[in-house]
Amino acid sequence: MMKETKVSQDERDLYWNLTVQVIVASDITAEQHKVFFMQIQKVNNLQFEPDVVSDVFSRTQGYAGLEGLLALLCIEFAVNMPTLMMKEWTTRFQEQHSSKRVSILQHILRDLESMEQEVVQCLEQFLEFGEMPRPTINDDKTELMFGHLRALGIIVERGSKYEFTSNIVLDLLSNKYYPVPQHGMQRVASIPDAAGFCS
Repeated sequence: MMKETKVSQDERDLYWNLTVQVIVASDITAEQHKVFFMQIQKVNNLQFEPDVVSDVFSRTQGYAGLEGLLALLCIEFAVNMPTLMMKEWTTRFQEQHSSKRVSILQHILRDLESMEQEVVQCLEQFLEFGEMPRPTINDDKTELMFGHLRALGIIVERGSKYEFTSNIVLDLLSNKYYPVPQHGMQRVASIPDAAGFCS
């Protein structure tokens, strides 16, 4: 006969706190990024200038959803040249980035459209401020809104603050939800607390 195991309420709470988490796109470290691009060059018999590899990481900031996309662009650009140089990469990326801007954005927009309007409003305000210290989030509503944005791969928790997963995502969404006026965007570097995000 099996012995019944009693589980206290505290143990149940601990279990749920440990298991119920937001699923987010994994971040790739700078070192993992270098190894990834070394393998790409080796397998495809290609050569990328080191500055190109560094530039790709500066654009993706390790966001897994974009690492593969930009790696494919590097392969495409490098096929007919001994080495993909920084100048060639920058020029062709800007052209490609502009032409594929809409298709990249559609994936994110489709998921955003299924969310409540409050999530979109939270995103619009986050676009204005750019980042937010994590410890200032002290209410369930704001935590939930940020949880949705994290699950969509739009923002990520880095250290003690929330940031956009990459500069590319920031750029794409800024053009959609926070267009630059003729006199230029006035972007605040950070916001001191969470009070204004879901008001």
